[in-house]
Amino acid sequence: MAMPRRAWPRPLGLDAIAILHFDRAFSQIEAEDFVSRFLIEALDVTGVIVGADFHFGRQRRGTPTFLKAAGEAQGFAVETLDLMDESDEVISSSRIRAALSEGAVTAANRLLGYHWFFDGCVVKGDQRGRELGYPTANTMTHANFQLAQGVYAVRARLGSRVFDGVAAYGKPMFNNQLPPFETHLFDFDEDIYGQTITVALVAHIRGQEVFSGLEQLISAMDRDSRKAREALAKVEPLSALDKKLGFLG
Repeated sequence: MAMPRRAWPRPLGLDAIAILHFDRAFSQIEAEDFVSRFLIEALDVTGVIVGADFHFGRQRRGTPTFLKAAGEAQGFAVETLDLMDESDEVISSSRIRAALSEGAVTAANRLLGYHWFFDGCVVKGDQRGRELGYPTANTMTHANFQLAQGVYAVRARLGSRVFDGVAAYGKPMFNNQLPPFETHLFDFDEDIYGQTITVALVAHIRGQEVFSGLEQLISAMDRDSRKAREALAKVEPLSALDKKLGFLG
């Protein structure tokens, strides 16, 4: 879900996070080998906590029951957590991704318990936003970026500073096949090319539209900015973690 890995450990009270790249070769690792190579040899675990639907290893043979038996044999503890639900549906990463792909960021944020965010390096774009009076900090997206194209109210962090803003993903008027995520920071005018920006989504303003001309586009951007400011003025943290992440409260 495009989470900036370096932003996670401190708010969660963790020392580090190890992220393994999942590809075909990784998917073919036998469950026994996964335990020996990663849990024992690489991490030397003394305890493992997993969800009730956790599976690993080739053909999903690794289950919580499998892992518990392996722990008993290898000398590490295993705790299995019950799944959480909301509106009588299990909270899952696939459910959250589906919400983001529909632009339902309020629902996705509620399921997560914090405001969904991502980060990226600010790169130069076509600078059309500056010509329109809305300069943007552009971050490139990738094929797995599953957010619905549209306009969003956002809160962004640059180093230790936090800014309100409005962002657009997708450029139907200019035919970009793989568009950047463009964030306009309110009351901000600095050169930040090459810096890392972290963007949290607060509210969905509207879907992408094609306008008949630049005047209509600028008018829409003005409305979007007003709506974004209104949404940001009312936003509250969803949890203690939301506060610790540094965007809210």
